Amino acid sequence: PTGSVVILPRLIGSYHAVMHVLTRFLAEADREYSGNSPYRTGDDRRFINWKMTARKDEVYVRDFTASAGSGVVLLSDLPRDPDQRDTSADTLFTLGSALLASGRDFTFSWAGKDGRSFCSVIRSESSFRSALCDFLTHSVDSGAYKLCNPLFPPDSRIMYITGTPSCTEGNQHSII
Repeated sequence: PTGSVVILPRLIGSYHAVMHVLTRFLAEADREYSGNSPYRTGDDRRFINWKMTARKDEVYVRDFTASAGSGVVLLSDLPRDPDQRDTSADTLFTLGSALLASGRDFTFSWAGKDGRSFCSVIRSESSFRSALCDFLTHSVDSGAYKLCNPLFPPDSRIMYITGTPSCTEGNQHSII
């Protein structure tokens, strides 16, 4: 049989650990209270629900989901170096999967080989895997993406996964 095979990246760590780190990046205003869950190692102690904890004799934390219009953007290009490329793809896959697991939609954008920008709103694991396959087969080398893309409002929180961090200088967006 002829055709191409795209091997998806691997997850780095757990969704829970990744979201623990991302909560420092995502503003409080981007989250809405959605319930409680038992405390797990690594949960932010600021969100312990003391009333629920007292009633249940077990520590509970408040859970949050994304509020409408939270504006998270995953922006990526692929480094030329194969090791950096694998690390970047693994990081991208892990961030996107963690956002979806926590109930957050996000925008995924990259530059294609023909210089066009591709942008997809990701609301499910299947839409992310499809966009990720397109990205891995049609994206360009590192540094080709222009961050001045007018598609992103200035208050967007952009997570730029790149092998060329210097190309983010002078941008008006919040970038990690």
